[in-house]
Amino acid sequence: MGGLRRTWVGCLVFVVTGMSAAMAQDAELAPESDVLAEPQQQELRQQVVELSERLRAMEAQSDTFSVGIGEVSFDLAALLAQQGLHADAVTLYQRADQVMRVRDGLYSETRAAALARLHQQYRAMNDWDNAQASLTTLAWLTARNSGADSPEYIAPLKDLVSWHLSMNALDTGRDGLRELIQAYEYGAQAEEIARAHQLPVDMELIDLILAVNYGLWQHAPLPDSGTASSTVRQMERNITRELNLARGICRDWFSEDDSASNACVRRASSLVRGRSRLALAAAAADTQSYDFTRSAFFLGRSYARGRASLLDALASDQAQASAQMQFDLVSRLAEWALIFDYRATVSDTYATLVGLVPSVESAYGQTLEEPGLIKATSLAAFGLARMENPRTAPMTFRLDVGPLGQVENLRLLESATQDPELIAYALARVTQTRFRPAFVNGSAVGYENWILTVELPY
Repeated sequence: MGGLRRTWVGCLVFVVTGMSAAMAQDAELAPESDVLAEPQQQELRQQVVELSERLRAMEAQSDTFSVGIGEVSFDLAALLAQQGLHADAVTLYQRADQVMRVRDGLYSETRAAALARLHQQYRAMNDWDNAQASLTTLAWLTARNSGADSPEYIAPLKDLVSWHLSMNALDTGRDGLRELIQAYEYGAQAEEIARAHQLPVDMELIDLILAVNYGLWQHAPLPDSGTASSTVRQMERNITRELNLARGICRDWFSEDDSASNACVRRASSLVRGRSRLALAAAAADTQSYDFTRSAFFLGRSYARGRASLLDALASDQAQASAQMQFDLVSRLAEWALIFDYRATVSDTYATLVGLVPSVESAYGQTLEEPGLIKATSLAAFGLARMENPRTAPMTFRLDVGPLGQVENLRLLESATQDPELIAYALARVTQTRFRPAFVNGSAVGYENWILTVELPY
């Protein structure tokens, strides 16, 4: 492989922290008890016994919906969650929420803490429907109390965009196209609010919009012109390359365990084929069967949609006054053109970016001589969770990134999990992700031995 040969360390975190105020309020889950030392476990069990006895005593003496019973139920649920007793914790968080509803009203914001905890417990149980319901109720509370057109509603809307992106990325059995359409509509609503209130540029919202846009584009029908056959052949070659990379790592990593090796190969093959643009476009060909707003699908998948969001932000006074923001936005414009294979636009935009680098590099240490993550493709592939998830497995890869951002060689160096299903999931996602290539003298070049660390949720 031509180009630079050097090692660089990148980090792609599948679970991204940061949450809205409602979700953040007293919503962290403590580590589960199996990672606690025995004295801590004993103390935790003792606290559960004491709180359980206290709750029983209060139930015998107090009103069923007293504030005290709600508070103790909440505290006991938190202890049970630490022990991994999620179903029991759900029952008690539901009770705490019920107390708030009865005493303070259905629309009371005092419900937010219990609803946030319920959402996390349902996630831990892979109960996606109830997890979504609790998250939607949290957003509804903000809309009801602050107004559906208020700036305060943007953060819950971003939570919902993140959630539906994750539902598309993860193997939850849901219809990915429906999830992306829902994410698009929430994101468009957040953009409209920000525009109406002339709010500062929100890079996180822009990245979410781009990720949804890219995800919808993968479902777009293939061209029916004379270039269609060559486009399909190139896609088939990409699938073959991705399959070979993933299967090779499965066999190497599980070289002494044929059963695990075969399981990894089967799962990775299924994921690579099923999540290829060729398969997604074919599955979405008959959009008549969908009940969503068809205009959202056609607008949301277009190159122009994401580009317009970036150009609007770049024209803002805030961007004009910040070299760092200009760099970030022009970077995304170049990456956007790269994703959609507008190669002339890529060259022109990166030429602009190279002109910005001297003013940015001294202050921020940023450079184009190394590959980088494209936020839109990584978010669309892996989803974005705006809440803490303590269950992650770090994995480290060495890969070569081609001049078009494709993975050309891949090796798994370390993995905290030996589950062939999880390793297959990570392999499929990494092989199918486009990265920003390295640039030397304004031209994209191949780059070898890039080290990528991921935190895989499970």
